[in-house]
Amino acid sequence: MLFSLSKGTCRLLIFALLIGCGLVSCGDDEEKVDRQGERISKSLFYQESPTLTLQELKNEMAEAPTDLLRREASSPIPWQLWRPEILQTAGKVQEPILLVALSAHSGDPAPLLQTLQDRETISKMLKDHYVCSLVDTHAYPEIGDLSYHLSALSQEPVAFPMLIWLSPEGAPLTWRPLRYDEPAKVEQYLQSCHATIADLWTNSQGYSVENSRAANDRRQEVMSDQLRPAVEDVTLPHFRTFTRGSRRLSSLYNPLDQNLDGLGGLLPSTALRLLTQAAWNPDFTSSARKQARTAVLGTTRTIIKSGVKDYLEGGYFHARLGSEWELPLLVKDFQSQVSLALSLLEAGASFEEEKLFEEGKDVLAQLENGLLGDFAPVLIETSHMNADLKNTQFFEYSVLEEILSSEELSLARTFFGILPEGNLDSSLPRQVHRLNTLRPVLSPAKAAAKLSLSLQEFESRRAALLHQVRDFRRNRSPRFQETALPVSSLALFGQAQLARFQALPTASHLAAARSTAARILQEFMPEDRLARLPGKVFARGIDYAQTCRFFLSLHQATLEAQWLETAVKLANEAVTHLKRPDLPLKETPDDQRVIPLEFSNFFMIFGESTLGIFDLVLGILNTLEPTEDYQRERNLILHALGRQTHRDPVPFCDFLLSCSLPDHPFLLSLREPGSATHLKLLSYPLGQKIVLSAASPSQGASVQISRAGKVLATFPDALSAIDYLEAQREAE
Repeated sequence: MLFSLSKGTCRLLIFALLIGCGLVSCGDDEEKVDRQGERISKSLFYQESPTLTLQELKNEMAEAPTDLLRREASSPIPWQLWRPEILQTAGKVQEPILLVALSAHSGDPAPLLQTLQDRETISKMLKDHYVCSLVDTHAYPEIGDLSYHLSALSQEPVAFPMLIWLSPEGAPLTWRPLRYDEPAKVEQYLQSCHATIADLWTNSQGYSVENSRAANDRRQEVMSDQLRPAVEDVTLPHFRTFTRGSRRLSSLYNPLDQNLDGLGGLLPSTALRLLTQAAWNPDFTSSARKQARTAVLGTTRTIIKSGVKDYLEGGYFHARLGSEWELPLLVKDFQSQVSLALSLLEAGASFEEEKLFEEGKDVLAQLENGLLGDFAPVLIETSHMNADLKNTQFFEYSVLEEILSSEELSLARTFFGILPEGNLDSSLPRQVHRLNTLRPVLSPAKAAAKLSLSLQEFESRRAALLHQVRDFRRNRSPRFQETALPVSSLALFGQAQLARFQALPTASHLAAARSTAARILQEFMPEDRLARLPGKVFARGIDYAQTCRFFLSLHQATLEAQWLETAVKLANEAVTHLKRPDLPLKETPDDQRVIPLEFSNFFMIFGESTLGIFDLVLGILNTLEPTEDYQRERNLILHALGRQTHRDPVPFCDFLLSCSLPDHPFLLSLREPGSATHLKLLSYPLGQKIVLSAASPSQGASVQISRAGKVLATFPDALSAIDYLEAQREAE
């Protein structure tokens, strides 16, 4: 039964509610001042009045660290550089920050950015209400990781460009992906977002700041909890973690598709490297080792034969998710090429599969010779399945008929097997049905014989054919070339050069790796701190991890003390800038962080993870140059990641690869008269032989082998020591 109240009683209740909500005050002025003072003390940006206007801000993109950002230097929108000083700017104007996170891997953002400046309503809205900043995840990888975390919290897929509204303290207010669409729809979408933010900021500025600060604290706790092991968790030693994780990964191999399930169409470079190690694991049964080997060989052969190989210009496309989470958005960039080359080189050398090794060597040589774009620049070439993929990577027969002569078309039918109904596997997505790939189906000699041509004449016609199709694609397909090469990518390149040297130990191959090391020292370490991009951005966690790993590998290949000294210097620098009290190393140094969130790059979101590589680096360093810091940081990583690999090994392949290093590795000490001891870790990757190009001790030198602090044997030269270690490993 409903009850009723008199009008007078209703008025009294409403008045009481307003007093309770603070919307009507019957207190004295002193209480109001106290509440305002409390709010002022909590708000780091609050002032009596703004000391700067948005109209005074100038476009700063001329000084931006990447080509992608510098293209916007002439934009009328006053884009600000992404640096800690942007918080001071936002505090002075007392307006929120609008961060526009870009990634060229999600397509060239130029048309969308042009829409923002050309549509008067959008341009005015941005200039009048926000401190706007363009951020390239290529230069600031932590923003890519942050976008992933924020999207996961809101249970949405990550997509770029990503719009993130921040308080003047840097705490996220809200975030939304900005999709590529018609200008009118982009304008409508942004106006809708702005209406919500503007209303909140205008009417409840204090609440917005305080609430975003509290939400950010909770977000920090969630991120930190991901790296804290539960009380009941049991952490296995490193090598047992490797054994368990690699066994689970090898079980994902599908012999029918000859591919690894659960990888979302990505090039599984690190997974292949992990399984290469697993194929030699002494703790595995012979059938388990065979399964790992079969998975590596089957998957790599599928990659080489599949449509992801670019038969026109070399290299491999890397499948990435598109702006609306559709597959595939195909990308070809420097890092994905190097990573795949490294996995092919290691697998080919380990299993003595010449075709795999030669393929990896070819990709590496193409990068060195500038055939995949220049060596220094990063070539990011994208093809959207629904827009540009057709007739750029895969071709309609009718289009090939138009651009090729009758003789060239005949050659294409014979050599590439093109067909009016398409020559692609019917299991591929429906968008590519009835399309053709230019993958050879015959050897040049057989094709020439079938066409009654000499081999020389055949090669001439094939070159002309590919030139025609290549020109057609370049005129049709969008291409963006980035000249800013991060030190982490260059270090990975050096790692691939060393893998080639390990299999083919020639002076020229070692010289190539040394040249890469010299370039890093000259361009990225001119002063006392490692840079991510020369003179532009200081190193992030991934940069320290990759660069340390490369210098350690170079030291182990040469026993030259300078490379170990450099690795130790960088590791100590990383610990200084990235150390946390009770959690693994964070990704961004404090003096480079804008958003007040500390988080670690601990699984493979956009490449290899920082913690996975650091675990390997710290494991090696703690054997060569043991310190409490190295042991502490490695223990934190093991406790944080060990339990997560049990659930799903795929995102943690680089950490599991690190765990293949034995818990008690062999150590070789070269002791030369009158010089310091040079140490060499000899727990080299399973299935690989050690190569010591510069390990020829002078007369009177001794070589000592120890393990877990115990001396096992002493030899007069390095080769005898290596023979001993090979025998020990065979026995195990």
